[in-house]
Amino acid sequence: MANTNRTKGHNAERLYALKFKELFEDCQTSRYASRMLDDAGVDLANIPLLVQIKAGLQKGLKAEEVLKNIETKLPKLSKQLPKVLIHHKQGTAGKKRDEYSSMVTMTFEDFFTLLKLAYGNKE
Repeated sequence: MANTNRTKGHNAERLYALKFKELFEDCQTSRYASRMLDDAGVDLANIPLLVQIKAGLQKGLKAEEVLKNIETKLPKLSKQLPKVLIHHKQGTAGKKRDEYSSMVTMTFEDFFTLLKLAYGNKE
């Protein structure tokens, strides 16, 4: 069972690395690119976000603990870059994945930072 979960996680990391490459061509999994990020629970490197990816059922997933863990292990970097948790939910046999099969969680502060970057201060 542990190997199956590990494989699911690695596959999800590779999937999202490919998706992020559309915006950030240097995106790689941190297992490949950065031991420091990987040890801190960050799964993607060379993008302006600190992304942790969880795949599968994830009973009892506590998003705030995942995000706090990144902040604890990378205090300086977590002040500069938004922390994001992507939950690639477990699929259902015979049912096609849709936009609700992957959910993103972040703090409101990080979300607001992204909004300010995207839309600027319109004062």
